[in-house]
Parts: sequence; C-alpha cells; structure tokens
Amino acid sequence: MNNFKIRNAEVKDAKQLIDYLNLIGGESDFLTFGENEFQLSIAEKEGFIKSVDNSNNIYLVATVNDKIVGTICSSIYDNQRFKHNINFDVTVLTEYQKQGIGKALLEQFIDITVANKEIANIVIEVRGDNSSAIKLYEELGFKKVGEIPDNFKSNDQLYSLCIYHLKV
Repeated sequence: MNNFKIRNAEVKDAKQLIDYLNLIGGESDFLTFGENEFQLSIAEKEGFIKSVDNSNNIYLVATVNDKIVGTICSSIYDNQRFKHNINFDVTVLTEYQKQGIGKALLEQFIDITVANKEIANIVIEVRGDNSSAIKLYEELGFKKVGEIPDNFKSNDQLYSLCIYHLKV
C-alpha cells in the first residue's frame, strides 16, 4: 500500500485537480462526467476552492508524493429548508483503488460533517451496479433509501441511480 496523505484542497491545486478530474472521467463509467468533460478554467477552479473555504462545504484531496490520487467534495444547499443536508462525490484513481484511500477520505469527511452541528444528513447518489462503492457506503453505515430506474446513461446503456443516506 502506498503512503497517502489527506488534506484540504488548496488554490494551488486547481490545475492538478482539473487534470485529475479529466483523467478519472475517462477511467470510470460510474461518474457523472467522462474523459475531458470537466471544463472549468484554472481561475474558475481556484474560485470554487476559495468558495469552499468560506462555506460549510468540504473539499479534501488524497495525495501520494504530492500527486492527487483521490478527492471528496461536498455540496450543501444554501436555502433554509435543505441546508441541514450535505451531498458528496468521492473518487480515487484506478491504480490507487483498493488501498484504503476512498475509505479514509470518506471517514475524514464524515468526522468533519459530524462536527458541524448544522448538518443532519449525508446523502450520496451512486450508480446501482457500482458494487465496490455501495459496499463501502454500507460498511460506513449508509442505508439505501431509494432508487431511480434508468436515470444514469453511459455508453448508450441505462442504469439505476441509488440514493444512500447517513444520519449524523
């Protein structure tokens, strides 16, 4: 197993994060975007990272020798009726999967979220056949609360989108 570190995303990571997201988009059909579909400019990505610093959102990166190999990023609704909920996306480069990086990112994310007394629910949407991710979510206490058939399309095939929830 590689020695990895987890830290908050920083503005200086913007270019590397864009490259990472475009790479991982081509590695996985489970993501909502494909290869080179992540089209933010460096300035836009820097602005996004700054906005995370000034909110209750979370953006963590896992690194090996300063190379970003995994990320977890959240989004919180701004409106009063939903701001007690947090959604997230987690990714790990294929060559670094099955080494505990995704689990470590998610555990740290949950710890930070639990410490935020304004958040009551963590929600993730996952393609129904992504068994590795689903196994990890369930291991960490997430419960399946819904499924939308034929909601996710990849390579002209439709898949169910499953919704998992963790009460914090």
